[in-house]
Amino acid sequence: MKALVTGANGFTGSHLVKTLEQQGHTVVGLVRKSSNLSRLKECHVQLVYGDITDRAALKTAMQGVDTVFHTAAYVELGLVNAAEMERINVEGTRAVLEIALATGMSKLVYCSTIGIYGDTQGRVINETFQREQNDFSSAYDSTKYNAQQLVNQAVAEGLAVVSIMPSGIFGSDDPHFGSVIENYLKGRLKVWAGGERITGIVHVDDLVDAMILAAEKAAPGSHYIISTGDLSTREMFEFSAKKQAFRCL
Repeated sequence: MKALVTGANGFTGSHLVKTLEQQGHTVVGLVRKSSNLSRLKECHVQLVYGDITDRAALKTAMQGVDTVFHTAAYVELGLVNAAEMERINVEGTRAVLEIALATGMSKLVYCSTIGIYGDTQGRVINETFQREQNDFSSAYDSTKYNAQQLVNQAVAEGLAVVSIMPSGIFGSDDPHFGSVIENYLKGRLKVWAGGERITGIVHVDDLVDAMILAAEKAAPGSHYIISTGDLSTREMFEFSAKKQAFRCL
């Protein structure tokens, strides 16, 4: 396989690049000129520089490629630049889909989010669930939902896309929650509000394995929720502490 990974320097993207290379695949990575490439320092990935909305760069990056993994996204909660999030998550996905269609791409795996299903009121769902929430919990949720609609439309137009819907992605180098876990393990986190909040989680390496399997085996147009299970934040901390203690034995 010759694969293009958008957002190759990111958390999920860099783990995907490394696994693809370990499996013997050739990898092209789309990154910005301003991107921090430290996650890719041991990789042999061929880099193409350009913004995710840059159609010329995308066309160059897709030359000779048979599979695209679209992981590039603006992922942030709380106060965000909503316009920039819209540009990257929605318009960037639009650009990727347009060029993939124009170049006759064999397969595209899109890293979506379980958040597109909205608030399920605590119910365990599968991929057939129809969203009931009318509003959105965050700008991230709304932009990823709108991007998914573009993906679904591209499938209707003949593009072979598989959508992967991960729950909360974590790992040792997690840029969002990793520092919180690290501070907890070092005894620096004395209080954490919302310890009973339930969230779905998936390890980044499990997500990467699922994405590669999707590229190899999944039918075009299929959707897959990728989640290890539900844990409260408190349970996540306790599990991490047990793993840390085990490593020290």
